[in-house]
Amino acid sequence: MRNFFTFCLFVFSAFIYGQTSDAAPANYKVIDYLTYPYKYLDKDFKIKISDKTFQESVVKNQFIASRVIGKKYTDSLSVVLMAEFGNWEQSRLAQFKISYGWERVGAHLLISAEDAKNLGKRYEQVYPYKMSVFLRDEKNHDAYLKTLFQNLRKELFLLTGDKKVDNLSISKLMDEANRKSPDRIKLYLATQFEKEHGRKPKDSEIGKSCGRNDCCQTRTPD
Repeated sequence: MRNFFTFCLFVFSAFIYGQTSDAAPANYKVIDYLTYPYKYLDKDFKIKISDKTFQESVVKNQFIASRVIGKKYTDSLSVVLMAEFGNWEQSRLAQFKISYGWERVGAHLLISAEDAKNLGKRYEQVYPYKMSVFLRDEKNHDAYLKTLFQNLRKELFLLTGDKKVDNLSISKLMDEANRKSPDRIKLYLATQFEKEHGRKPKDSEIGKSCGRNDCCQTRTPD
């Protein structure tokens, strides 16, 4: 009986999902979402959607209104992209690439967002996501970038003390730097503190556990 109930629930959920989301086109993974001619975003990815269309997307795609209306840009962007594409696969992929910022590129290199942006200008990369892809391909590495990554290995080793850093591929080196980035971790913990306590933390409070098992300062970013 339980198995039958579970099956019925699955079928019902699939039906509901099918009513609110179209299938993504076969080529959706290879579309360039950073130069895509959006109806509801301008060339700088600023939202240009009518309130009526936005509200319709909230209802049709079963967003929780209190979590997306009047909230941060990324929440509104989710609604807008679903109005644009009508399917979750494209919407999530487009949002990931649009929202990929210079802060994230910097975390992959253990440098500031401003330095990452300047590095992008040096190699004529306008979009942070594309800069990350560019850096991961060693064929693009000139003498400057080779030195940059040599220094990154040294810095990451000093940060972690892990000898495996010497043998990581460029892509895995960037991912490990992102995981261990002190600036990224500090920002994450500050965000967790503000969510938990309703105020911005003092520098002395960041990373300091209050002793509770679920202390916001003992959490780790993805």
